[in-house]
Amino acid sequence: MAPVRLINLFAEESPTSPGGGIVLLPRYGLNPLYSRANVRGIYREDGVFAGDLFVVAGTTLYRNNTSIGTVAGTDRVEFAYTVDGLFVLGNGIVYDTDGVTVTATSFPDAAAVASISQINSILLAVRRDTGTVYFRLPGDTVWGALDFFSAEREPDPAICVRALSDVVYVYGSSSIEPYVPTSDSAVPLQRLDGSSISRGLKDRDSAALLDNTLFHVGEDNIAYRLDSVPTRISNHGIEERIGLSATIKAFTFAQDGHTFYVMGLATETLVYDVSTGRWAQFTYNGGAFPNVGLYDGETAYVGGDEVWTLTNRSNDDGAAMERLFTSVAATNQPVTCDCIEIQLSPGVTEINDEPAVVATRFSDDQGRSWSDYQLASTGFGGQYRKRVRVRRLGMIDAPGRLFEHRITDDTNIRFSGVEMNPPMGGRSRP
Repeated sequence: MAPVRLINLFAEESPTSPGGGIVLLPRYGLNPLYSRANVRGIYREDGVFAGDLFVVAGTTLYRNNTSIGTVAGTDRVEFAYTVDGLFVLGNGIVYDTDGVTVTATSFPDAAAVASISQINSILLAVRRDTGTVYFRLPGDTVWGALDFFSAEREPDPAICVRALSDVVYVYGSSSIEPYVPTSDSAVPLQRLDGSSISRGLKDRDSAALLDNTLFHVGEDNIAYRLDSVPTRISNHGIEERIGLSATIKAFTFAQDGHTFYVMGLATETLVYDVSTGRWAQFTYNGGAFPNVGLYDGETAYVGGDEVWTLTNRSNDDGAAMERLFTSVAATNQPVTCDCIEIQLSPGVTEINDEPAVVATRFSDDQGRSWSDYQLASTGFGGQYRKRVRVRRLGMIDAPGRLFEHRITDDTNIRFSGVEMNPPMGGRSRP
């Protein structure tokens, strides 16, 4: 059968749920914050410039709602903060901002920079197309031509640098090398012997920090969680979809105790829930979900053609949010499908004095073709015993039937299961 899909929903374990021990919850909706076009990066951290929000949109760097300077390019930008200020990487150039103005720094040999990060207020920059990482110690005002170290275990060029706790990871196209700080200012980082990893990176922007570890997509189109060694988190179906995309743009956020690795592909957005190990798909306004984001420990910021926050609302900036999931009725012999009961939160989904509607359709050829949608009311406010049912669905033959359930109404809703041919046809009492 075709794989089960979740769109703008995620699963949560619920031992008392009648639907197999899980419920499906909707992601938060996009709440407009600033009107921006072509958001390339977002940064905010408590204690940094009074906790103000920095956004690069187009070629403009904004501090909250004020333009403070220019960052060239159209690529995804990276941020790094040290005691010497906030640094922004765009179009291969490292910019320095004091929160009021923006200045391009002069890099050795006018070389392009591939990635930046920081550890212990040491600013790090990967020189593009090399295995060389330059550093600026606290108090340095320029990049020193001799202030660098080289990732040399393999000859692949470095693509990305990320800091996690007390370790700096230098990602290459076919290797990952960890470095740790030293007490020697001349050599502030040294390679952690015996810990190099023969696994590369597909896209710099796939590497993201989450849940005290790092996530990335390897050159083999597999999504990994990097602890001491990479652990595969994707399956063959996810990896096939990754392989169709030339770029991977990722960010992370948390909602209601769940932490998510959001992986933006060329035409769709796949989401890994660390809490459950399940994958879902996020959409926005009929297309892919925005792929620029930041979670500051309290608030999730998302950037695309605007800057939004993710808040507990059931629409995206006024646009309908589709929530969809599939269920499977497997069988090895013909069986009559008299009724499908969709177990959800009834009696709380009324909109403008009208009940919300769930649309259900089915496929007997593993999703290649579908029936027409049948609509089922979720009930008026207070009808907590309402049973949401779709009837007269004909015969199901082996290997089974795939059902798709969809709601777009502007209402919060949770699903707890689907049952075929429930006792008494789904009635709550005789």
